[in-house]
This record gives sequence, C-alpha cells and structure tokens, in this order.
Amino acid sequence: MINENTWIEFIRNQELSSIRKNLSDARIKKILEIGGKDGYLARILTDWGFDVISIDINPSSTYFDVKEMNAIELEFKPETFDLVFSSHVIAHIKDKNSLFKEINRVLKSDGLAIHIVPSNWWSVITNFWHYVLLPKILYKKITGKSNSKENLRNDGKDGLNHKKIRLKNLLFLHPLGTERSFIIEIFKFSKNSWAKMFASYGYVVHNESNGPLVYSGYSIFKSYGYKIRKYFAHVFPSSYIFIMKKQNKQSL
Repeated sequence: MINENTWIEFIRNQELSSIRKNLSDARIKKILEIGGKDGYLARILTDWGFDVISIDINPSSTYFDVKEMNAIELEFKPETFDLVFSSHVIAHIKDKNSLFKEINRVLKSDGLAIHIVPSNWWSVITNFWHYVLLPKILYKKITGKSNSKENLRNDGKDGLNHKKIRLKNLLFLHPLGTERSFIIEIFKFSKNSWAKMFASYGYVVHNESNGPLVYSGYSIFKSYGYKIRKYFAHVFPSSYIFIMKKQNKQSL
C-alpha cells in the first residue's frame, strides 16, 4: 500500500517530468521555485543540473534547503532568474497582484514562467469524495482524532464565529484554494480561466497542456489504475500546465 506522502510525491514527479522537454533551452540555468515546502521538486530540478533556489512561507526542507520567504515579498534583485516555477501553489495565494508583480520583477526579460495549477476536474472529483467521506471527517474532527491541526471541539483558543465559519466551509462551501466556495473554483480552475488570469498579469502563454494523471485531493485508490488515470487525463486532467513568457513591453 502506497502511503499518502509517497503518492503525492509520485504525482508531483509525473507532472514535473512532463515538462522536462521544455527545460532543454541552454539559457535556462537559474530557477526560482515558489512554494517548495519540503524541497522534493527542487531536489529533482537540482539533479537535472539546474541552479535552484526554492522558497516557502513555511518550509520543512526534507529534501532540499528551502528558504523561508513570502512569495509576495521576494528578497532578490530584479531579473535574477531564467525560470520561475510553481506546482499547485498559485491557487493558495490570495494576493495574486503582489505575487505576479514580484515574479515579473525577478524574472529575466526573456525568462520563462511555468506554473502547474489545479483543474476544475480536480475540484469536482475532490469535492465528490469530500461529501462521500464527510461523515467520517466529521466524526474525526468532533472526537479530536483528525490529523488536521483544527477540529470542532472547543479548545479555548478559537472564537465561536471562527468555528462557525470552519463548520460552514466543511459542510457547504469547502473551498480548496482562496475562493469563497468550491462552486466558484470549478469555474476559476478551468483552463480558460487560468489562461485569462495569467494574461491579465502580463504573460503570453506559449503552451498550455493537461497534466498527466487524474487524481483527487483525498488519495483515493492510490495504489490502483495508473494506466486508467493516465488515459482519462487527456479529457479529465487533475492539473493544467502553463508555460509562459513576460509580455513584451513594446506590445503593451
């Protein structure tokens, strides 16, 4: 049986491997990874021969020395990096205006930005399993057996209003990113919506593709169906991959 961490690493590895051919440009040497967390992907990129700096607001640095840094306040000089990369991070950063302003500042004028983002299909599949598993989730939270740092018991630290918001999100809204509800995310996580968002922040999308697998946020049946997951990802991918360049200022 594959444990959850191994499964997540497998998915990330598959997604990163799918863009390796796009990193063959000899000009790509120095990479900034946004939201590196444990450094798993940064370690792979380093093994491929790149000079990688990985940052995260709350790093664990299991595989790589991930620097503690806020993505909306990058501590780098302008035009430092040939490539800025992120995997399943953009959806969790609310202040996207500041985020892309900083990415644009540290990315070289001829540099690339590659972002792997969740798809609307991932949101649909994850929320399906959320409501199937909801009785079990509620039981664990009420009894304090949940792995989550937050549960529904009164620990003397949370206010009543905060508990109500968490319960409403758990039962009804269940946002997976920074939007107000999963219903909004189903539209916001579409390939077209992502493309429009990137364009609004000054990027020209050179390539957009489906991620290589179908999966949910609940790691259901993670030991089974690799070929099926890969086959259906052509139609129902759980991620999208965007490869972009900064828009030429002369065309603005």
